[in-house]
Amino acid sequence: MRPGLLTSTRLAFVVPGYAISSWAPLIPHVQERIGLDAGRLGLALLALGAGSMATMPFAGWLVGKTGCRRLFATAGCAIAAILPMLAIVRTALMLSVTLFALGVALGLISCARNLHAIYTERALDRRLMSGFHGFYSVGCIFGAGTMSRLMGTGVAPPICRSLWSPPSSCWAS
Repeated sequence: MRPGLLTSTRLAFVVPGYAISSWAPLIPHVQERIGLDAGRLGLALLALGAGSMATMPFAGWLVGKTGCRRLFATAGCAIAAILPMLAIVRTALMLSVTLFALGVALGLISCARNLHAIYTERALDRRLMSGFHGFYSVGCIFGAGTMSRLMGTGVAPPICRSLWSPPSSCWAS
């Protein structure tokens, strides 16, 4: 058995939970910035699930070809690159395309983490899956809490303005 197997598997569940829930508090700001009504926002948000569903039938095969670790790292890097893009998209179409890409990465990471969890259960000869999914929830709590705290203190828009786009075009008041 590899040292750190249990810890790394738990982390594999925390990371996607943190990622998806750190996006959720930004939704109203992105909706206002782009000027979407509730219906158009709902359609754009469907792209996240569509990307994930389009990917999952092939994700198991891809894990078999590349391994859980490599797929998790690749999808994690993609998520890290995509999340900031959600803060600067300018149109409903670009929001949908970006959310579809996020869904693809989340679908890949979900498959890799669950297969890795099965491996971990077998290696440790213990039933651990429900606890691993609990760590996904812990990631969700931390992600939503972190972003809500930052946004509540006014940090998120200035970060967007200074890091991701020219000052005049991002989060205009």
